[in-house]
Amino acid sequence: MKRRIILTEKQVAKVFGKSGNEVLTEVDEQRKIMEEFKKQHRKCSSLKEDVMKRYWNIDFQCAPVLVERITIDRLMKKHGDNGFVIISANRSDMDDERNTVATQGLISDLKASGFTYLPTYGGYRGTDDVVDKFEPNFTVFNYDKDGNPLNFDDLHKFALDMCGKYEQDSVYINEPGKAPEYQNKDGQKVNKRSSRKYVKNDMNKEAYTSFSSPEEIASHGKTQPVGRRFTSDIEFDESRVYVNPMPSSNVARMRRKGEIMIWC
Repeated sequence: MKRRIILTEKQVAKVFGKSGNEVLTEVDEQRKIMEEFKKQHRKCSSLKEDVMKRYWNIDFQCAPVLVERITIDRLMKKHGDNGFVIISANRSDMDDERNTVATQGLISDLKASGFTYLPTYGGYRGTDDVVDKFEPNFTVFNYDKDGNPLNFDDLHKFALDMCGKYEQDSVYINEPGKAPEYQNKDGQKVNKRSSRKYVKNDMNKEAYTSFSSPEEIASHGKTQPVGRRFTSDIEFDESRVYVNPMPSSNVARMRRKGEIMIWC
């Protein structure tokens, strides 16, 4: 038997830390976000799109959902204040089988780490055109699943450990109060330039911008174009960023431990 519980304005403020109208407004906004995301969901049209089966071993899910830059910015504003890193297990010089197994391993490491993370997917840019291969990368925030801030030194070490374990060129490090850097597994800065004028909400632009390290310039000379994206030489189409679909059940949701779900 269902029972209705009625709270006074003071009780609502005590429980939620805000007024009843504010709570209702947030609930209404969240409902609209969920409705909009539901409209964007569709069945997978290829094995490449079935990222939930490929990386999480969860059946009967939808394809990744294309998101706007403003949505990513909103998440960064909400979760990025205490620092974050961006890591990947993918290598463009390796085959799909290796990259799938490596990404599965990284997801397991993320789940065990205690940090929250946001998986995103970029369209792989081939020599002639953009082909959507949904190459995964993970923004890892310096919070636990309950929203409690953690020690950034621990997150930094985790990122460097993952960089070495999955044989990446670099990881993206954004320590609070400092300019972001690309660092190798030894914590050495590998990007040529890093500006303290960095704006947090430009994370998407910064993370997908190629760079040339001093070592690359010395090796190849200024006449040869050299550029890598963070972690490897994957080329991402900045206008096409995808996130995981909504879970189709509570069981599927629980199996995505630590993941920040964009509609929440």
